[in-house]
Amino acid sequence: MAATSVSAPKHPNITADFLDHSQKLQLLHNKLNPLLPYTITLSRWIQFHHRKPSPTSQTFIALTNTDDSSSRITDWLSQPSHSPSPPAAEPWLAAHIDLAPAGQTQVIVFASWEIPFDQRTPFTNPPPSPITSPPTPFIPSPTHAALLHALLTHLADRLIPQRPTSPPEDWIWLRDNKKYLSQPYSPNKVLFGSVHSVLVPYFEANGVARRDGMYVKVVMPPQIGSAVDGEGYRLPDGYSFGTLTTSELQTVLDRSPIPRTLTTLKAITNLGIYYHDPSVNDNTSSECIAWAFLGKDGSLSSMHVEPAHRGKGLATLLGRALLPKIEQTFRLSTSDPVSERTVADDRERVESTQWYGHADVDTANTSSRRVMEKLGGRVWWGVQWIEIDVPVILKALQQHVEQQ
Repeated sequence: MAATSVSAPKHPNITADFLDHSQKLQLLHNKLNPLLPYTITLSRWIQFHHRKPSPTSQTFIALTNTDDSSSRITDWLSQPSHSPSPPAAEPWLAAHIDLAPAGQTQVIVFASWEIPFDQRTPFTNPPPSPITSPPTPFIPSPTHAALLHALLTHLADRLIPQRPTSPPEDWIWLRDNKKYLSQPYSPNKVLFGSVHSVLVPYFEANGVARRDGMYVKVVMPPQIGSAVDGEGYRLPDGYSFGTLTTSELQTVLDRSPIPRTLTTLKAITNLGIYYHDPSVNDNTSSECIAWAFLGKDGSLSSMHVEPAHRGKGLATLLGRALLPKIEQTFRLSTSDPVSERTVADDRERVESTQWYGHADVDTANTSSRRVMEKLGGRVWWGVQWIEIDVPVILKALQQHVEQQ
């Protein structure tokens, strides 16, 4: 698919391209992988949709086009995977887009300037002073604004016109079941998930329809393997691991205001802890008393332990058992030539660095933060979920682009 040039007035051109699931996605993944864990949300999201394709999703790339070459993106993607552009080089961004699930996360974006300028690959430790809230004072960069402008222009010109003008069935279900949702429905509204703190100020308040709290991105060391029966995962007597049934998933859905559907929960990996009272002779009787999920971005999410079973370390054990499932859930197929070559060339680096765990923890949720710390987690940056009115934010970005 040919690249599309998006001009930014009074500023260097931006070259943008969108990829379908069969085109160059592995090459983009190879560019993102050496920048882990900073790219972890987008990388996992792409991996998830590679394994479970959606006809309505696509991946978008935007680069500064200083050489005015129509092959800019192809050349950039073709660079060796072990030599990504450092943070201080020409900025770029990539995003995964799927506007179909209205009210749920629709866009995940990574921008190269999210990486602190004083850090270089490989990233083994979090920055000394993680950026966990939007920087103040905010001094917008015309180049950064131009790249975001290219992304939102793509949404406004090509994708939003294809959206229904009346609310789809899933959105109505979310509304009727009192999930987090901005009302009324509008095809111009798009929910950006896990937005890095350095990007948040570009989504100005007058164009924000919904903002879901403040979170910190907690990153756990790479997890290798998938066994759940080792010493680290041994549960107390009477407890056992299992996979949640459809009715149990419905219970999770009913008890949470997070905007998800049953279809979404069925599509992601889960793990539950079941309790069987030893005093009861019926060996078939057990109750699901704890659960956690690996989201579409591989994050450890919706972890919950019923009050009567807390104080036994079950949440930590659940996390230890679930995190090693990241690799088997998100590993890309090696059946295509590009992937085979990449695995052969980079196997040692990939195996040692790729399978980080991570979680988005509400800054007010101290108990969840402690569990993540017991799993080896450390804070790397801050994130927010932001639903924007795309035309309104586009106008604000245009003003930033024109500032010199």
